[in-house]
Amino acid sequence: MTFEMSDAVRDIDTAIAALPPDADAEIAFFGGSFTGIDRSLMTGLLDIAESKVRAGYVSSIRLSTRPDYIDAEIIAILRRYSVKTIELGIQSMNDTVLAASKRGHTSAQSEIACSLVLDGGFSLVGQMMVGLPLSTSDDEIETAKRICSMGACGARIYPTVVLCHTALADMSAAGSYAPLTPEEGARRASLPLEVFADHGVEVLRVGLCATDTLSGGGDVLGGAYHPALGEMAAGELYLRRIRSAVGEYCRNGLSGDIAGALKGKTLTVFCAPGETSKVSGQHKCVKTALMREYNVKKVKVIEKNDICEYNISITISDG
Repeated sequence: MTFEMSDAVRDIDTAIAALPPDADAEIAFFGGSFTGIDRSLMTGLLDIAESKVRAGYVSSIRLSTRPDYIDAEIIAILRRYSVKTIELGIQSMNDTVLAASKRGHTSAQSEIACSLVLDGGFSLVGQMMVGLPLSTSDDEIETAKRICSMGACGARIYPTVVLCHTALADMSAAGSYAPLTPEEGARRASLPLEVFADHGVEVLRVGLCATDTLSGGGDVLGGAYHPALGEMAAGELYLRRIRSAVGEYCRNGLSGDIAGALKGKTLTVFCAPGETSKVSGQHKCVKTALMREYNVKKVKVIEKNDICEYNISITISDG
């Protein structure tokens, strides 16, 4: 299929026409290696986007690329346009994992790219993966910490999915790589999610965006794909935090067996506005787990305006 600039103009115009009035929108070029494509194609697309910014249809431009496709020359080009945010596909800060995954860049290149992006005056978003070959949960926690320390204001977490006709598919078939299940992916993703929450770094997405191909399963051989994986990961994080809060409550006010002490009581969890479904868990799995573990009669989840996302408080009452 031959790419035509007219197709890009048509697609952008169609999207702009569908925007609600007074929407604060941006034009985003995703795909992982925008600054690695043909230079004239890259600048041509940026010219189109810039014309829409100057016309007032959108406020800025966002793009994603690889750490090894960022250098001083690229930064100088991007500064000529209304590019606000650059997302870097860092994936891991462990060089052994990067080599085993054939990523083609090193952790040192990620550090340099992050510095160039921030020094260029752009906002930085770090993209990372969990479940890559040879990666452990400790590696992934460390990657999240490094993304925070390198100055990112946002992050995306992608549990690894095995697609047909890929090197990872061949590794899986040979038995040299064992993909995560969706449940394992959610648990693993919840650990860097907690790191980002603790550092005030906004997580823009957990898991791949659902598409017709992915949802139909035709291209997915295995791995941590689920259309609600982000909610599953958030539920895992909230479950850990509720368990910790219950443990602290019981250490301060109760003695003996926790489940025995809480039998028949009501556990109320207070959370940030809009977070009740995540706290309750996919198909209310968090509520179910809490009722089973602590023998409580009821688990209630209530929004509270003074609580931030991924934070909770609890009360335990009779009846």
